[in-house]
Amino acid sequence: MLMRCNKLRNAIECAFEVMKKRLPILGSGTEPHYPIETQKEIVHACVFLHNYLLGVDLDERLLAEVDKKS
Repeated sequence: MLMRCNKLRNAIECAFEVMKKRLPILGSGTEPHYPIETQKEIVHACVFLHNYLLGVDLDERLLAEVDKKS
């Protein structure tokens, strides 16, 4: 069970790394100046865009870059 959880966590971390590279608003190190509700909407929109872009424009370079770091 623990091994399965670790694999899932790694997959989620990898997905967030790819999203942060593709959508810089997620990876900016600055303090968010949006209300919490707006922050949640930004994350939801970024996840939606990321999933859409995976279907129409799979950027293998981003995936390879994140894989190399792991």
